[in-house]
Amino acid sequence: MIKDKIIQFQENAKGFVEQFCEKFASADKKTYKDHLSPFFGNSENCIDYVNVEAFPKFEDRPADKWNEIIRAMTDESATHVFKALSQKDESTILTPEQILVE
Repeated sequence: MIKDKIIQFQENAKGFVEQFCEKFASADKKTYKDHLSPFFGNSENCIDYVNVEAFPKFEDRPADKWNEIIRAMTDESATHVFKALSQKDESTILTPEQILVE
């Protein structure tokens, strides 16, 4: 049952990346922020889960850099693997202290 949930969360994460790539491909320099901003957290929707400083903001990097980062996660030799955490200590990007929920 728990393994099924983990697989479901991993598939959701992969779908998120696919949607990001589609939106990036359909946007141009003038519309990047409008198209890509919904993919980034803000204090309203992340504050219960991670520390405010921990989530990336669209303004942190140019749109093409975000695209490079997201695409790098989907490459065959990806440096980061999408996985659903069953414990805070499993995180490889955020420190356990930055994750606020169990």
